[in-house]
Amino acid sequence: MSNQPYVFAVLVLLGFFSITAASVIGIRALRRHRRRANYLGEQTPPPSRETT
Repeated sequence: MSNQPYVFAVLVLLGFFSITAASVIGIRALRRHRRRANYLGEQTPPPSRETT
């Protein structure tokens, strides 16, 4: 099998998708942890931006 640009493009797209998915999951996890910390101990109200 010769080096086809199609195969290379697919690999790049898969890598980009995996990175974006991991970043989204990480951001959600961080938000959940922050909310839990706020509810448990800190009395600081959560920012209004996360009401979406």
